[in-house]
Amino acid sequence: MNCFKCGQSIACNPGNNCWCESLPALNNYDLDQSCYCKDCLIEALSKEVNENRKCDNIQMKKIAKLGLPIRIKENVDYTINEEGLYIFTPWYLMRRGHCCDNKCTNCPY
Repeated sequence: MNCFKCGQSIACNPGNNCWCESLPALNNYDLDQSCYCKDCLIEALSKEVNENRKCDNIQMKKIAKLGLPIRIKENVDYTINEEGLYIFTPWYLMRRGHCCDNKCTNCPY
């Protein structure tokens, strides 16, 4: 099987503990219709995470109910800036469910 976006050869096992199942399930891609390599999927997730920063209160409450992830994933839950500091994404901060008053760069609250 090949990545839907870049064409790279990938092993995809939807529904059978595929590596992608550890990433958040968001709206703009459909894993039943197409599979992505890790880089392309994380890129798509990152794009949607940033777009979701502007979602309404109902969507934010649904995201917050997911709770914080057990393991955070680079470019999904955080990025690393030029100084080597971890910057939480809007997606991660929405999952927290409230503002922590640390003046986070991407705080949606």
